Amino acid sequence: MNTDLLKSHLMTHMSGKRTKRYIMIGLSIGAFAIALLQQPAYAEKFQISLGGGSLITVEVSNETLTWTDVLENGEMNEQTVKFSNIRQLVLSQAPATKQVAEIHKFLNQLESENYQDRMNAEEQLSDPKTGGRFRSLIKARVNHNNYEARYRIERILKRLDQSTQESSSEFDILTLKDGTTLEGDAGDFVLLCNYRGNPSSFKRAEIELISTPNKPKPILEANAKIAVRMFHQHQEMADDNKVTKHFYRPGQVMVDFDNAPNGAELERQTSVNEVFTPFGLRMDTEQVGFIGISGYPFKFSPLPVAGNSICVFETIGSYAKRFKGVTEIRFCMPNQPAVPAGVHEIGMFIARVNHSRDFILEAYNADNELLASVESTDKPCVFSGVKSNEPITKIRVLSNPYLFRVDRVIDEDYGIDSICFSPPVPVLTPADSEPGIIRLKNGDLLKGNEISIKDRDTFSIALTDGKSMTIQRDELQTIRFNNQLDGKIGKPEKGAQPFTSIKKVQIENFWMAILNDRSTIRVTPGVTFKSTLFKNLTFKPDDLLGLKASRNATRFPEDSDFNKESRVLVFPTCRIASNNIKFSDEGFTWPKDALKLEQPVHTDEDENDEQDPTPPFTKISYANSGPESSPTVWFNPPKSRQPGTGRLRLTDGQLLTLGGTTGFEITEFQQDEITVSIGEQQAQIPLSKVLSIDFPSN
Repeated sequence: MNTDLLKSHLMTHMSGKRTKRYIMIGLSIGAFAIALLQQPAYAEKFQISLGGGSLITVEVSNETLTWTDVLENGEMNEQTVKFSNIRQLVLSQAPATKQVAEIHKFLNQLESENYQDRMNAEEQLSDPKTGGRFRSLIKARVNHNNYEARYRIERILKRLDQSTQESSSEFDILTLKDGTTLEGDAGDFVLLCNYRGNPSSFKRAEIELISTPNKPKPILEANAKIAVRMFHQHQEMADDNKVTKHFYRPGQVMVDFDNAPNGAELERQTSVNEVFTPFGLRMDTEQVGFIGISGYPFKFSPLPVAGNSICVFETIGSYAKRFKGVTEIRFCMPNQPAVPAGVHEIGMFIARVNHSRDFILEAYNADNELLASVESTDKPCVFSGVKSNEPITKIRVLSNPYLFRVDRVIDEDYGIDSICFSPPVPVLTPADSEPGIIRLKNGDLLKGNEISIKDRDTFSIALTDGKSMTIQRDELQTIRFNNQLDGKIGKPEKGAQPFTSIKKVQIENFWMAILNDRSTIRVTPGVTFKSTLFKNLTFKPDDLLGLKASRNATRFPEDSDFNKESRVLVFPTCRIASNNIKFSDEGFTWPKDALKLEQPVHTDEDENDEQDPTPPFTKISYANSGPESSPTVWFNPPKSRQPGTGRLRLTDGQLLTLGGTTGFEITEFQQDEITVSIGEQQAQIPLSKVLSIDFPSN
């Protein structure tokens, strides 16, 4: 195994209070040469993060770790721990022993003959990030025999004592299976292991995280009802639905953007795109730019929100425009940005809202379906939240593009603060994740530049360093090819005109039928619906779970909507329930007196909005419908997917459930195409039109 094949970018900070001692860990690696040639007698399975975002599962043969407590005064005490007791080891870029050596170097420079060296040493030791963790080591020199050095040390200690910034160092973080978390240093070591049956070894520099494997499990049982709720007041986020002082609850994660996970104070214009990956939170924007500390402080007493906020920084040449654009939030497993995750609840405060419904929070699931669109209310600072029993993998916050009144003046400026969310749970690779990913059934994730099919049972991935690996079909769980969704929203090419309003790429509009096994297929609509992929496959409305326009994400109803009527139309800003939806060859209609289910966008009962959020029509034309006017039609409540089924995603948005009740199957793999069948019908699909494949496990 060439250990240069794989490498991952992984944040090494970790949240929470930690034991105030520092650990130096060294692996017992006796009989190194012999161990590489033999299958080890001891083998503990761990997942390690390596190059380019890949994670691999190995059998570690090292039985024990020899570690040394590195105290603030620089003393070291060795101990031994069994490798089998480790839950996770996050490795920093600089071992703590090097940090101790750096402190000694600066202390010695305090009596240097060079004035600039003495000034630099004092400045470095006065920084909480450098000297804060080693006050005792610095204090031990307070009676220095050099007068100037003694004077500088007194000033250093005074500054450290007065600092309000929490001192932190990039130590390694060890979490044991009993829950104990220790900060310290793993030192320079070699990890001896077996990878896919072959003896291997990895140096510390090649590893950024070692953890017990976590494998995604089905969150919902087969055919479970998908329950989604939207919230406009922070008090409503409580489980008992009673008024509470704060929407944050024990067990949730709170990010207030005042400090980074390591305690460091966040300053204006600091990018937070990857800062909070230790919590499982990743941020980005569809503009050319980043999400950063805005410099706009939240001051909305008595609301439980204050301090720093974040906003979009859109980069236009050397100038960064603030507050306008799309804030995108994704979830990963804590400290593992390569492992996609979802949450069951999320809430946040949004400010600078001048009118009701000017902003919208969109929550998506792993299939890029829109679970909820939460509009802002008419307050200067509003709360928006979503709960769902199907994991939320992505959030978008943006200026509301769905208002029906074209003459409405929209305030596009907004900031966000105090994001709270439930602990992330692992999910299958999201539909719109980075291309070039293979996930194995054992949880491994391989990231590369190119994926190809060698024959029907063998796949190849060219890893980020140019090396290749061969994977057998029975090992595969997911392949995400290098193809892109047709009409995908993305960042403009370098030099392109910047944009702040979200405008989708113009793509062909067609209609998609949602089948009972959650397949979504392109159809020619009418009184009946005919598949465009399989020419003899037709459906009546009562055979379907739902119907949607291809330009729109699948929009979900709230879990209580079907208590009113048996069919629901989900528009961007409202839902309409009616048993009397009629279909023709031109489109479909519903009664004028159908029940309107509007979002409660007002928090004061005596205030009325100047416009009705429901659409001023009762008919949808198949040929002329637009993305703002086309609803998702639900004939029955949406249900979860059957565990063990697979999914075939195409670049035009179609999604076929493999091994489900409808009967779609991939029957042939070739180098440039695949064959998909349903019964005796077959369709050949070019590989260039395949976005991803999730293989059935049953």
